[in-house]
Amino acid sequence: AWGERVEDVPLRVVPLAEPDAAPGLVNGSVDVAFVRLPVDGRGLTIVPLYGEVQVAILPKEHARATADAISITDLAEDLLLQPADTVPGWPGRTAGADPVPMPDDTAAVVELVAAGVGFVVVPHALGRLHARKDVVAVPVHDLPETRVAVAWREGDASPDIEELVGIVRGRTAASSRSSRDDDERDRKKPTAAQKTARKAAGKPGAAGAKGGSKPAQKGGGKRTPPPRGQR
Repeated sequence: AWGERVEDVPLRVVPLAEPDAAPGLVNGSVDVAFVRLPVDGRGLTIVPLYGEVQVAILPKEHARATADAISITDLAEDLLLQPADTVPGWPGRTAGADPVPMPDDTAAVVELVAAGVGFVVVPHALGRLHARKDVVAVPVHDLPETRVAVAWREGDASPDIEELVGIVRGRTAASSRSSRDDDERDRKKPTAAQKTARKAAGKPGAAGAKGGSKPAQKGGGKRTPPPRGQR
């Protein structure tokens, strides 16, 4: 969609870890980023896009692997391979001490899940990204959705950024053109000061005004001829 609408500006996708998205905007590494709320929004313009269901990544052989959806309490006997404060209402054990350290990234966590060590809760999109044949992603119905937003630096809403934000929000090419046409019409509209100047210029007697009063003839007006017989 981007290449069709903005042919002369290449779009480069930069993979960022979730904690690096907002700092990347602030330091200028990227111009636009997808962030997961809540996020430190100082110096940023943030527009929420959609919500995502959270899923539990389980070993394929897990007793709950074939369920359509589960409660987080259904996994109370399993080991949670992430900080407990990221999973509201978690009642069970959490990794982080011997013999199971806390993994550094999602790929490493999923590797432990596949080995039957424990489970992890992630947004649905992240679960799809790390899909494997030896694990399954099961929706957790009693956890709140995570919110995804698009963000950019405050005061940096260039036409290209506005176009990209419009694309990710589902704006069609036709509506984009209409928006640009509206902006162009707004730029061509006379300002209030210009309208006032034009009105003043159109009043009778105004300097340079078309249709103003004619200058008086020299001598104070039209001469009256003397009575007949008098010279």
